[in-house]
Amino acid sequence: MRAVLVALVLGFIMAPAATIAQDTVTYSDEQIDLFVETALVVDPIYLSWMDRIEATEDAAQRDELVKQANAEILAAIAKIEGMNVDLYNAIALASEDDPALRARIDAMADAKRSAKDVLSTPVD
Repeated sequence: MRAVLVALVLGFIMAPAATIAQDTVTYSDEQIDLFVETALVVDPIYLSWMDRIEATEDAAQRDELVKQANAEILAAIAKIEGMNVDLYNAIALASEDDPALRARIDAMADAKRSAKDVLSTPVD
C-alpha cells in the first residue's frame, strides 16, 4: 500500500508544537488493523481537501480550509470505535522510522483492499 496510509493526516491534525514520544512501542495486530481501517476512511477525506488547499493562494483562506479539513478528519476518526487521534498519529509517526511496522501496515492494507475487491466483484 502506498505511503499515503502512513502519514495521511499528520500535516492536518497535529498542532505544530505537538510532540509524541518516539519510544519503541509494539502495536498489536488489532491496533494496526484499526489504524488501517481508519486510514481507509480518512484517506478520501484528506484527498478531497488537498487540491483545494494547495490551490488557494490566500493564506487566511488556506488556513480556514485546513481548519475545515481538520474538523472533518477528526470527526471521522472519532466515529471509529477504539481509535483516537493520539493513537492514529502515534502509529503513523512510528511507521515513518520503523520499516517492519510500515510493512505490517502495508500488508494489512493490501489484504483489506483485496477483500473489498472480492466482495465488490459481481458474480455471474
